[in-house]
Amino acid sequence: MRNCAASVSFVVVALIAAGCDSQVELTGPTRIATLHDGEPVVVDVENQRVAVAWSEESHGVPTQVQIGRDGKTVAFCVHRDKNGGIVPMAGPIGEMQQVPSKATRCMEPRPFKQGLRLLWTQYGRDELGAPLQPEHVVRFTDLRGNSLPGDANAGASQIWSPRISRDEKWAFAIFGDSSGGPIWRISLDSGQASPAGKEKIRTPFDVDSSDRIVGGYVNELRTLDPATGAEAVAFSFPSYGSPNCDINKPDTKSGCFLRVEQPRWSPDGRRVVFYARSTHPKSSDTDGDIFVVTLGAKSLLRITDDNLWDRSPVFSADGSWIFWVRGRDLVRAPADGSGPPEVWIAGGFGNQLDVAWVATD
Repeated sequence: MRNCAASVSFVVVALIAAGCDSQVELTGPTRIATLHDGEPVVVDVENQRVAVAWSEESHGVPTQVQIGRDGKTVAFCVHRDKNGGIVPMAGPIGEMQQVPSKATRCMEPRPFKQGLRLLWTQYGRDELGAPLQPEHVVRFTDLRGNSLPGDANAGASQIWSPRISRDEKWAFAIFGDSSGGPIWRISLDSGQASPAGKEKIRTPFDVDSSDRIVGGYVNELRTLDPATGAEAVAFSFPSYGSPNCDINKPDTKSGCFLRVEQPRWSPDGRRVVFYARSTHPKSSDTDGDIFVVTLGAKSLLRITDDNLWDRSPVFSADGSWIFWVRGRDLVRAPADGSGPPEVWIAGGFGNQLDVAWVATD
């Protein structure tokens, strides 16, 4: 491992070049947090630069790298010891620190602006090995592990996939189990929780600049406006019960047997990008393809149609490009479908991307 983050806030490895000499700040408006060669990084997409968020010889195995809305803060979970403990790490890029916790498991950490607070899911067992009750709870702490209002909220047997509102006063989370559940809203001032919607959504879901929520549930792309409680099916693929879907024929060209995964808003909130993969046991197209839906019109644009491994699509800050992971490469394609995918930065990338759109001069 490279120990690149000991003395500088931004350590940029241009085009994944070896070494850590360059000290160029991230300047592009599209910032993607992910793993590269096992290290948590932030990609300055427009300039094809990669900043190592944190590097340490013995840091263990990081997972689920997330970026704050300011594009300068990062959080992730890391397997910190041989006994299986998974702890949250958070802070400004290059200045990460472990967040003290009595829990042995961390999942889906979300950093706030300036990197001083953290929202994450605690699950598993406590430090004495006793099962946690309930199994999943939302944690809201400072970087020293001190509880903040809304911490340890446990309004259901399991809570998944917490997200932060635009003004950072609310948290949204799935109250249910691994099959999905309705979205609840948690006040980060008082800690009170209440239902925001009734329909089930699976993890992960996304929150736009107006706090509207989009998520997948089996073959449907669902939206929720917590301000009004309005829920809608933005798009749906044909279901198993459809006359056009023959269970004996694993046809995905017509959209049969496709499940919606990892939806993400466009910057203007008018489109959603996601990947969908076949759930048919005999299908050869289980690696996933990239789609864009225009809300209101419910029009579907298929960006890829192949047997390549495509995951975790996100929009660029200007909405003109879609970036995603294909195999181990970061690739991109025009968001209007006008051109084929191209490798943008080759090799080493993990299968999960998180994006921040940053205002620049």
